Amino acid sequence: MGRRPSPMRCPSCDADLEGRVRGPYSIGFSDAGILYCDQCGRTLEFSAYDKFYASLESSKMPWALEQQEKALVEGNLVRCKCGGKFCFDAPPRCPACKSSIAALLPDRMHYYILPDSLDGTKGDSIWIPRERTS
Repeated sequence: MGRRPSPMRCPSCDADLEGRVRGPYSIGFSDAGILYCDQCGRTLEFSAYDKFYASLESSKMPWALEQQEKALVEGNLVRCKCGGKFCFDAPPRCPACKSSIAALLPDRMHYYILPDSLDGTKGDSIWIPRERTS
């Protein structure tokens, strides 16, 4: 008989993350922009083909942005409902204890989708509305 894989567990609190955290998924050479909340770890996803993103950042894929370009994107994102900020460099966090679970990822080109995530590709409002100038 085949061995059942061991459950994915938080390195800090040993919480079972199976069914609570989806992934890991590979960004590969996709158009995905993945950020995590710097406090709770909630995931935010958008596409490089998003009209608002394109208005901020020419035609670069999100994973190819320089620090200054990342800061521009981050500054235009809504705040997380916990009060934190979505950041490219924030790690995914355990839903139970909020400790980093980045060590569970194979590398920086992989990501997790955490509970209650925001997905701009599916219609979630992720950008701060710009004031209209007339």
